[in-house]
Amino acid sequence: MDIVEFHAPGDYAQREAGLYLSARHGRITYSEGGGTCQATGTTMWLMDGTTRLARYELIVASRVDAGEHWEKQRDRIAPWAKVLRTLRPIPSLRHRAQDVVRAQDLMVSAGPLWPEDHIPAIAGHATEEDLHAVKSGVPETVGEWAAVAQHIVTRLTRDITDRQRIALTLAPPLATHGNALHGWETVGAVAGDTTPVAPTVAAELLAGWAAFDQQRDTLVRWAVDAGVAKTRAHALTRLSRSTIDRLLHP
Repeated sequence: MDIVEFHAPGDYAQREAGLYLSARHGRITYSEGGGTCQATGTTMWLMDGTTRLARYELIVASRVDAGEHWEKQRDRIAPWAKVLRTLRPIPSLRHRAQDVVRAQDLMVSAGPLWPEDHIPAIAGHATEEDLHAVKSGVPETVGEWAAVAQHIVTRLTRDITDRQRIALTLAPPLATHGNALHGWETVGAVAGDTTPVAPTVAAELLAGWAAFDQQRDTLVRWAVDAGVAKTRAHALTRLSRSTIDRLLHP
C-alpha cells in the first residue's frame, strides 16, 4: 500500500480510487484536559479513493521521524484495510434502517390523521425491488407502505450482516495483527466526533461470527447430505466427531 504525502490539512484525498495511506507532517490540534492544544506532529489517513476510513495522529517533531512512523503504521493497518473498507457503509445503513422504522411507526400510529406525511421518509429509501415486492406499482394504502418499510429494513439488515460476514473472512490473524488497530480512529461529520477503530471493528466481527455460528448446525447437516464425509467435516470445522454425530442424529 502506497504512502502519499500531503501538505495542506484538508488535502488528505490524493487519489480517486484504491487503498493508500495519506500522510502529513505539520501542526496538529488535539484535545487534552477539556481543551484543545497544538503541537508539531503527523496525521495519517487510511484512504479508499476519496473516502476516509481511519485516522492516526501522533506528536512527532521531525519530518524524518514522521516518515518512519508512516511506514510503521502503514504496515500495521494494511492487513486491515479491506476489512475497514467493507465495514465503512454499516453506520449509514443502520441510520437509514432506523429512519425507516421511525417513519413506519409514526405513519401507523397517526391513524387517519395524515399518515401520508410520513410516506416520503419511507419512499426515499425504497428501491424498485422494495416497491414491487409489495405491489406492482406505487403503494396506495398505509398497510402497503408499512410492508414496503419492512422490506426496506430487511434488505438493509441483510446488507449489514453480509458485510459483517465478509469482513470476518477478510480479517488478518488476530494473534499477529490484533493490536494493529489501537490508536486509529474514525472521524464523524461533527468536529471532534471521533470513535476508536479497534472496538468498533471487534464488535462488527463478533456480529459476523454470530451470524455464521447461527447457521453452523444447518450447514454441517447440509454438507454431509451433499456428500462431504464426516471425517472431512471434522477436519474443516474442528468440531468433534461426537458433536457432528449429534447434529446429524438429534
